[in-house]
Amino acid sequence: MYLERFGLQADPFQSTNAADEPEIAEYFVPPPYFQAVLGDPSQPKSQVVLAPRGGGKTAQRVMIEQSSKGSKDFLCIVYDEFLLPEKAQIGDIDLNYHIRNVNELLTLAILLECSTGNVGKEDLPKELTSVLKQAIEIYLGEYSQQLHSSSIGKFKNLGDKASDIWDSYGGKISLLVDGVLTYFGVDAVDLSKLARNPENYEQSHQFYLRKLSEIAIILGYKSVYVLIDRVDETGLTNADAQKAYDFIKPLISDLHILETPNVAFKFFLWDQMRSYYIADGARPDRIKMYSLDWSVSEISKMLTARLNAFSEGKVQSLNEIVNCELDAHMLVSYIAASSPRDMIRVGGRIVDEQVRMEPDGETISQNKVWLGSSKSCQERAEEIFARHLPDLRKIGVPTFTNRHLANDVFRVSENAIRPKIQSWQDSGAVKRVGDVPNPGNRPLYLYGLSELRLCVAALSNVAIEEIFGNFLLECPACNIINISDQNEFNCSCGSSVKLSQARSVLEICSAK
Repeated sequence: MYLERFGLQADPFQSTNAADEPEIAEYFVPPPYFQAVLGDPSQPKSQVVLAPRGGGKTAQRVMIEQSSKGSKDFLCIVYDEFLLPEKAQIGDIDLNYHIRNVNELLTLAILLECSTGNVGKEDLPKELTSVLKQAIEIYLGEYSQQLHSSSIGKFKNLGDKASDIWDSYGGKISLLVDGVLTYFGVDAVDLSKLARNPENYEQSHQFYLRKLSEIAIILGYKSVYVLIDRVDETGLTNADAQKAYDFIKPLISDLHILETPNVAFKFFLWDQMRSYYIADGARPDRIKMYSLDWSVSEISKMLTARLNAFSEGKVQSLNEIVNCELDAHMLVSYIAASSPRDMIRVGGRIVDEQVRMEPDGETISQNKVWLGSSKSCQERAEEIFARHLPDLRKIGVPTFTNRHLANDVFRVSENAIRPKIQSWQDSGAVKRVGDVPNPGNRPLYLYGLSELRLCVAALSNVAIEEIFGNFLLECPACNIINISDQNEFNCSCGSSVKLSQARSVLEICSAK
C-alpha cells in the first residue's frame, strides 16, 4: 500500500460506510447534540436526526450501538433492513409492517439475553412468559430464518456473546427457542407451522411491543432503543425522498407508538425527507429533530482524527504526506462540503491520482492534490446534478441572469428560459443570489451556482486553481463560502460583502 511509507497502517480513505468500520470509535467526532440523541435511558425519548447522504447519520447510529455493548442501560435494536413482501408497493407499508419487524428483532434479542445464564427461572412472571411464547409463535416462524441469522450481529449489548450463543444452538432459531422455553418450563413450539401474524391472538402488534419492552426491563435494562436507518435505500425508496418518507410515515407519524413506555425510536433520516415530514404535521415539541450540518473546522478535526487513528499517532495532518504549498488538509475539508463521506472520497481520489501517475513518489505532489480534487468534484457533481450538468457547463460563469442565458447562451426567449432555471432551482443546483440593475425596468434576478463541487464541474474550461482563487469567497461575518464573480455579493447570513473584503478559499488554504 502506497500510504504505508508515511506510517499509515491501513488506508484511511478506503471505506465510506460507517457500518463497515469496526474501529470507528477511535476517530468519531460527535456533533454538538450527540449526547442529547443518546439521551437518558431511564427516560427514553424518541428523536429524529436529519442529514444529507454521507453526512454522518449512520456513524451516529453505530456509536449509539457501540455504547450499548456490554451495558444494561438500554437494549439496542437496529432496524435497518426491510424485508419486503413480493410485489410490494409503498402503499402496502403500514404501521403493522414496521411494528411487526421491530417486534421480531426485539423477541430475538430477548431470547439471546435469556440464554446467557444470567436470568433466573422465576424472573419472568407467568403472564410475561406466556406473552414471550406468543411473540415467538407470531414473529419467529420459518419464513424469517434468514433474517434471524443476519440479525445476530445487530445486538451489541451482548458483544461477541450473541454470536457465541447463536453458534451454540447450531445457528437454528428453533433450537434457541426450545432451549429458552424449556428453561422457563413452557412447552416447545413448532416454528415451521406458524403463521407470521397475530390473527389467532386477541392482541395487536402494539400490545406485544409494550409487553416485550416490559420483559426487557425485567431482564435488567432501563429501556429499549430502536435505531431506524437506511429507509431511503430500499428497492421501493432509493433516491426518492417522497417515497422514503411515505415508507416510514406510518411509524414516524404515530405519536402513540413513538411515546410507548420504556421505548425510544431514534430515526436517522436523509435530510431531503424533512420537508415531507414537516408538511405531514411533524411535532418537534414532542419528537425533537436535529439536523447535521458539519462546519469546515469539524470536518478538519475528523480528517485529523482519522489519520491519527490509522497511523497509530504518526500522522496528524494530510499536509504531512504531501509536498504542497497549499494547506491540503484544509482544502479537502472545504471540498467535502459538510460531508464526512465526501471528505474520505476526496482524500482517496488524491491518493489514487498519485498512485496512478507517480506510484514511487516520496510524497504526494501539489498537482496530484489539484487533480484528485478536481476529479472528486466532477464525480460528485455528476452524481447529484447529472441531469442539469450539460446545460450548466454551457454557461461558463458562476452567476448569470435569465436575459444572459436567453440571449447569449441558449438563444431562446426569456420566457422559454424560465422553466429551465426553475428546474435547476428545484434540484438545488442554482439559487437566486441577488439582483442586477436594469435601467428603466425592474432589476433582473441574478442566479448563481449553489455548490462548490458543482462550480468546479460546471466551469470545466477554467483551471481549478482559478475557481478556488476567484469565485469561492468567504463571508467575513459568518465564514460561509459563497460562489460569485460579482464585485459585491449577498451572503445567506444577510451580509453584503464587497470583493475586497472577502478571502478566497485559495487564499485561506495558502496560509498554512
